[in-house]
Amino acid sequence: MKKAWMNGVNCQTISILDRGLAYGDGLFETLLYTSGQIVLLEAHLARLQAGAERLRLPFALDVLQNELQSFLCEAEAEGLLGHSGAAVVKIILSRGIGGRGYAFPQDQSASQRVLMLFDHPSYSCSNRDEGVAIRFCDTPVSVNTALAGLKHLNRLDSVMARNEWSDPHIVEGLMLDDGGFVIEGTMSNLFIVKDDVLITPLLHRAGVEGVMRAHVLNLADQHKVETRIKVNLRTEQLLDADEVFICNSVFGVWPVTQLESKQWPVGMLTQAFQRWMGS
Repeated sequence: MKKAWMNGVNCQTISILDRGLAYGDGLFETLLYTSGQIVLLEAHLARLQAGAERLRLPFALDVLQNELQSFLCEAEAEGLLGHSGAAVVKIILSRGIGGRGYAFPQDQSASQRVLMLFDHPSYSCSNRDEGVAIRFCDTPVSVNTALAGLKHLNRLDSVMARNEWSDPHIVEGLMLDDGGFVIEGTMSNLFIVKDDVLITPLLHRAGVEGVMRAHVLNLADQHKVETRIKVNLRTEQLLDADEVFICNSVFGVWPVTQLESKQWPVGMLTQAFQRWMGS
């Protein structure tokens, strides 16, 4: 981490009574900063606000926006954005300090806004151009319709799933739900293409509704690509796909060329989405 603010001031510590630490009571966003701006910023802030409303977690969006702008300006002035100007910004919104017990604090005005700046990951260019290898995970994704779609602070499913492998050639693992249906990757959303139809799992019971996932679906609509959001995506349907790709807000779109023993070429529609994103 190169820089951190809490509630608008330089800070790299948090109270041991913070509910985000104690209960995962909060939300976060991971944003790509490049060429002097945050990619899909409005979509990230809209998701954060919608998530806060679902969790009944009060915060002032305009205050956060002003802090974020000042944070990035200061980081640039301090030379923290590097020669490439690319970085990763993480926003954490916690309900703040509270005592023991799960009940909301009586005073909910103490929600915490955390901004952090990180170096941009040094991903290989081949991931984008030549594709990546992924695997299935044994750890299932938690099913909870009240929390489905949210990028909340409890990511233990992904933590445990990601640590099932150490092979550096495998960049991602796919997680299934309790019914054995494919939901998402540990850090990404999943798309497949079959007969020129773009298909992605419906995330009404589990998973994170990623900002890049929504962007892909919007691009598909703009370019008249037929889409289908499946309630249940079976592993055999995934393995029978013509193309497969994963996406998130930091790396964009990566073609999947290998899933365990199954292999695919880099697909034409996958490449089209990369072009439409200008990546």
